[in-house]
Amino acid sequence: MAGLRTILRLFLLYGHRSKVPTGIYPLDSIESVAVLRSPDEYAVDRMITEFFRPRNIRVRLLSKEDPDLRTDEDLFISLLAEPDIDELYAALSSKAKFKIGIHNLRPDVYNMVVTVADSEDVRQVAFFETIQDILTKIR
Repeated sequence: MAGLRTILRLFLLYGHRSKVPTGIYPLDSIESVAVLRSPDEYAVDRMITEFFRPRNIRVRLLSKEDPDLRTDEDLFISLLAEPDIDELYAALSSKAKFKIGIHNLRPDVYNMVVTVADSEDVRQVAFFETIQDILTKIR
């Protein structure tokens, strides 16, 4: 089933591409967030909700196994360790006005790319800690 889903997303990639202009926005202009993450690292889900919910930002957690990765939230964040068609499809089809990832898919996909040196912690929790630190500094 995963192979069929991947082929379908590849086929639909450009037809579902969002035409919403994107940029870097402060947290006070964000009402909702979609986070594409690997569900095997449980601590990241709690961390995400504990960061956004007190700010009255609705949270939608996604994994690449979800049947539909298209999102309408204001902020899209991908924490997937390896780039693949599922992440590319989710990022390109997202109608978010601000998109953050942890690796460059193409020059025009993400407004912000957070990377770490090879010796640093590469868990989703570590990436999200860096992202939340950056988000709190954007004015």
